[in-house]
Amino acid sequence: MGKETFMEDLAAVLEVEPVELHDGFELNRDNWNSLAIVTAIVLLDEQFGIAIEGDKLRECPSVGALWNLIENAVKAKG
Repeated sequence: MGKETFMEDLAAVLEVEPVELHDGFELNRDNWNSLAIVTAIVLLDEQFGIAIEGDKLRECPSVGALWNLIENAVKAKG
């Protein structure tokens, strides 16, 4: 799986159109709530086989920061 598929699924979680997501898209308490984070954890496991703690996901201020966290976790996995 890649970034495009993840972004499509993330858009559904955030209840926005995929074209609205970009690296600067702000993740805030209105759209990046506990349910969204738990859903993202499941997506990350299903799509990339990685586990990232909810606290680390919650700290991401933007989609770009989230994607960087994902890329680093994938690289660390090997």
